[in-house]
Amino acid sequence: MRRALLFAIALSTHASAGSLDFTPLQSRAISGQHPVFGGQISSGERFGRACTGIGDIDRDGIPDIAVGSRSDQDGGTDAGAVYVVFMNRDLSPKAAVKLSNASGGIPDGTIQAGDMFGYGVAGIGDLDGDGTPDLAVTAPNAEQPGMGTNANRGALFVCLLTPSGTVRAMNRIDELDGLPLSVGDSFGQACASLGDLDGDGLPEIGVGAPGTDGGAFNGGAAYFVSVGTQGQYLRHVRVTGTTAPRLLALDDVDNFGGRGMATLGDLDGDGAIEVAVGCYRDDDGGTDRGAVWILSMRASSGTLVLERTAKVSSSAGTLPGPLEDDDLFGMTVAPLGDLDGDGVPDAAVGNNKDDIGATDMGALFLLGLAPDGSVRAQHVVAQGTGFPGLVLIPGERFGRALANLGDIRGDGSIVLGVGAGAGVNGGRLWLLAVGPHRSADLWPDGSVDGVDLGILLAAWGHGGPADLDWSGQVDGVDLGMLLGRW
Repeated sequence: MRRALLFAIALSTHASAGSLDFTPLQSRAISGQHPVFGGQISSGERFGRACTGIGDIDRDGIPDIAVGSRSDQDGGTDAGAVYVVFMNRDLSPKAAVKLSNASGGIPDGTIQAGDMFGYGVAGIGDLDGDGTPDLAVTAPNAEQPGMGTNANRGALFVCLLTPSGTVRAMNRIDELDGLPLSVGDSFGQACASLGDLDGDGLPEIGVGAPGTDGGAFNGGAAYFVSVGTQGQYLRHVRVTGTTAPRLLALDDVDNFGGRGMATLGDLDGDGAIEVAVGCYRDDDGGTDRGAVWILSMRASSGTLVLERTAKVSSSAGTLPGPLEDDDLFGMTVAPLGDLDGDGVPDAAVGNNKDDIGATDMGALFLLGLAPDGSVRAQHVVAQGTGFPGLVLIPGERFGRALANLGDIRGDGSIVLGVGAGAGVNGGRLWLLAVGPHRSADLWPDGSVDGVDLGILLAAWGHGGPADLDWSGQVDGVDLGMLLGRW
């Protein structure tokens, strides 16, 4: 009852703050039991714990994805695996290739029991220029031989892929490359492709290490790792409460950096790029409600400099919410681009223990951002909030993974991958298609008139901006919508 009351209050609050203007289009779940996986995924393997768009691997014109299954048993208990999933336009999987110890081109012995390979995944583009996109995978519990099974320093693996989705070559990056990792850092609980932030022509890989004691016990850290064309380590920048004490106020067990990072773009047009970093155990407003920090990173002399920060939480950044204790808001983050068309990039944030609908069912917050990083508008996607086809179960923890998977449908929409790694049948991944709201003012002059009608009639039977309801073609429904706004 209390949760329902808080949500009703938030709806009235966010109406005054602004409701995010977009169109929900479709949702579809991929279970670990889908036939393309050949019965390999069993209960408890946490399929859907991570996901990413990786581009068109098989060159059929449709973007493909990768999905982590961090408790797969190949190589031992919780060794972990990643599935490269080839997609159809209707958001169904066409085929899949498994990457794990001694599978998919990975040599036997590369991945050990307890590593949790696949805890984080990120499509990093075509590093080596062979025409096939490549993949970063993290294993936050990985250790070097002799470190002990509970060292949990973590590692990043850069995988160069073949058109069939297998691994052609792999580089491991960890403390042997100079990363200042300590026991319990869990480097790799977050993994994201951040784009070319430092201007060297290659993407930075964002890696979260929430167990880092940077100024506070388990305060957390965010790494910006630069790699070469063969996936080799080049350099890194680490951000913690110690490296930026005046900009980043972290407390004990905030777990900054894990388990989500995402490049949003240049929110305010000053040339610095804003990167969202989850801080899912932040205590603003109550215990473990969670937060997202927005870091403004500027390229300077071949490196990255943190210039300023903004925070979104129960008590910062004008978030309508509501958040409750133990919601873990900020466990995951993803870019939305400029979904609402106001000229400022937007963001999606997972709130994976939200109790809307049932205990720990989970929710996804779609946030329209202002240039200063505060929240200007909000839409909550959860059970019973009207998103077509979305049916969750208690304890599913919808929002446990999150990524912008690209325009899989080929219609200009965005498909979000939303993991529910605690779900049934070994876990599942929800695919949610969203599109910007389409205005009947097709010739944008401030009024709907005969010019707009002419544009709509010229597009009759086809898709595109005149397809106001995103049905796939311009028809009588769109004509009625236009005339209703005349």
